[in-house]
Amino acid sequence: YPSENIHQLRISFPLPSIDEYWKIKPEDYIRFIFAHEAPGSLNSYLKNKLWTINVDFDIGDSQLYHNSSSSLFTLILHLTRQGLKNLHSIIDTVFEAINLLKRLGPLKRVYDDIQLADLHAFLFQEKIDAITYADTIARNLRKYPSLFVLFGHNLHLQFEPVSIFKTINALDPQTCNIMLISQLCLPYCDQIEPWFNLKYGQFDIPNNWISYWLNPNINHELTIPDSSQYLAIDFSIKPFDIPSTEIPITLLEAEFGTLWYFRNQGTLPKAFFYLHFLSPYMNLTPQHSCLFDFYTLILNSLLRAHAYPGKASHISIHFLSTDTGLILKLTGFNQHLAKYLETILKIMYNFQINEENTTAWKQELKDEYFKELINSKRLIKDIRLYLMKGIWWPVFEKLQFINSITHQQIVDFSILFRSHLTLNMLVSGNMTAK
Repeated sequence: YPSENIHQLRISFPLPSIDEYWKIKPEDYIRFIFAHEAPGSLNSYLKNKLWTINVDFDIGDSQLYHNSSSSLFTLILHLTRQGLKNLHSIIDTVFEAINLLKRLGPLKRVYDDIQLADLHAFLFQEKIDAITYADTIARNLRKYPSLFVLFGHNLHLQFEPVSIFKTINALDPQTCNIMLISQLCLPYCDQIEPWFNLKYGQFDIPNNWISYWLNPNINHELTIPDSSQYLAIDFSIKPFDIPSTEIPITLLEAEFGTLWYFRNQGTLPKAFFYLHFLSPYMNLTPQHSCLFDFYTLILNSLLRAHAYPGKASHISIHFLSTDTGLILKLTGFNQHLAKYLETILKIMYNFQINEENTTAWKQELKDEYFKELINSKRLIKDIRLYLMKGIWWPVFEKLQFINSITHQQIVDFSILFRSHLTLNMLVSGNMTAK
């Protein structure tokens, strides 16, 4: 993948073996906090600065990264162009967040949230592929005592602050490795890796950087967000208030949309919401189509930030744009699903963007367009739809408008999009028709 158009910062920390802490899983505690996208989290802070797109982690099941003698914990930050220009500030912020974990110590409320959410997910899990399940059990037979083979990898069984604190303290700037992967770094690559014949550069980390990371300033914008607001406690199966049917039935049909309902015979306390937002303004012209792409790109970022507590409670959200509108899919325990949907709709209704961030969003969308242009399959599909459909605007048509679009135009389009919506919705699962 080094040849791909990516900008990735990887910060790796060698840890003592975590095999003996399988009941505690201290690495999951760190991962949970750093992956959090709610306001106040590291992830949210970096995204609000438009420095990162996402934060991932790699501790892996491979013996290369995780064995009985040592482990390797890698924080992976997917950078924007703006982030590449602020690399030093990003790394400083990461160590400010690590310092926050060290100052506060292991928090039982955070561990309880992780423990409870994972227990619920395990008890009410969907049926999975038999081969995948057999593979998991075979691996677990080598790692856990026989009584824990079925759930040792899923559950957090014991809160032990000493072990968690020991793992947090191992996130030491003096032993970390920092890797930047980007084609824009080629001018600084003066060596060649013999196996893959790839150019790379190797540099020592300046001592003054390490000195700051060992004792960073307190960043008052970083906190440990709460994740308990969408944790389910009611797992009762709702009674059938209408006769069961084999296909969805129409509960409401109006000018603004249609509501379908389907109740199967499933016994899990889960529900599924499927919403399709249709607007006549998204594809009127290439400029409207470009504005719609802006709107969905920014909205997706806002949803990930403000709706993350639901994701932490195993409510899954899938949001995508199509040539007819926006599609939103929600799946999870039914108790708080309607409340979670209400939060998402409020975010969509109160859509806003800072004017100073418009330039950075433009660059992000432009990068997405260029990725599509160099993807031959996507380009062929665009051209085919352009010729066959009455209204379809390929990327090369939209690109000519992207530089001239202003902050006010994006805000005006969001209002226009919301004011002429048709909404089709399907509700299924453990919900009553009422």
